[in-house]
Amino acid sequence: MRSKIGFSIFFAVMLLVLNFAVEGNAGCSNDSGTVSSRLMLNYSDMREDVGRDIGSVSIFNQKKGFLDVNLLKKSETLRLYGERLRNPTVSVGGMLLGNSSSGESLPAGNKKRIAVSMLSSALFPGLGELYLYFDSGFVDKSILARAIGFMAIEGYLWYGYNSNHDKGKDFKRQYEDYGDTHWSEDRFLDGHPYCYNLGGCESWEYYNENAKDDKRYFYYTAKEVDREEYYENMGKYDAFLYGWDDWEGADPQTWDGDYENLDYWTPHRTHFVSLRDESNKYLLRADQHIMGMIALRIVSVVHAGWLASRGSRRDDSKGWSFKLENSPVRSRLSLNYGF
Repeated sequence: MRSKIGFSIFFAVMLLVLNFAVEGNAGCSNDSGTVSSRLMLNYSDMREDVGRDIGSVSIFNQKKGFLDVNLLKKSETLRLYGERLRNPTVSVGGMLLGNSSSGESLPAGNKKRIAVSMLSSALFPGLGELYLYFDSGFVDKSILARAIGFMAIEGYLWYGYNSNHDKGKDFKRQYEDYGDTHWSEDRFLDGHPYCYNLGGCESWEYYNENAKDDKRYFYYTAKEVDREEYYENMGKYDAFLYGWDDWEGADPQTWDGDYENLDYWTPHRTHFVSLRDESNKYLLRADQHIMGMIALRIVSVVHAGWLASRGSRRDDSKGWSFKLENSPVRSRLSLNYGF
């Protein structure tokens, strides 16, 4: 009774593992193929224990009857495993010995089908899948669902890009206008400590060349030289505080020349930086949507190529096949499923 229960449990486990092998290979491979689940019998140390021909004691020995559980010895070991075999195969025996054939090369029409589907998905994700759906004669509805899914994601990414890009550019116009209103180059060249002691610097070139030794110096980039850096620097670095119209020395009539106890974050500078931060936040999101569109195209191209290739394969070896082999070295029960 115990042996019958153990035998039933063993074959239940065998079927579960075989089912897992079929699903795992079908979901992870780009090609059609065969899942082979093999039942192996190990004869290690049996000759010494039994003292006779080891081939005569196997439960798979056809002379003793098929699957005679009573002949199963404790030194025999059953192992079940699955592996991927290529299709189309020469024979079941050839598959088990690893001598499978990769099959004929794809016809020119199938190569064209794969190329068209992949190029279409590169132009617009889901377009290649839609082409394969129509090419299949409206048979596989799952392909249509995937095409719609890819196109919906692409539409969402485009909407997100445009929305964030427009908001980022709007905040950029705001901080540039605000900077032009409240910060000036002339005020900076008069109020910087190095220039202040000289009665003002005659030009920004003079400042860059001669103020390098001042502890409050930072290289100045004029607007006409680099517009982006010009607006970035006026809010980012303390050296450009002296160009804002609300710093303590902006009014020479009330300025006492004390540079040691300044409040560097004036209200106008603080507001300018907050506007610039908002602009950068939305522009960064727009860039992330662009990266998402690139990644989506890669996924759709690979997916469309896989679908086209899968539909172009030969499937003359689909279905189940069974093989029982017995030898003095080992016995083998093979259950193969081609898909």
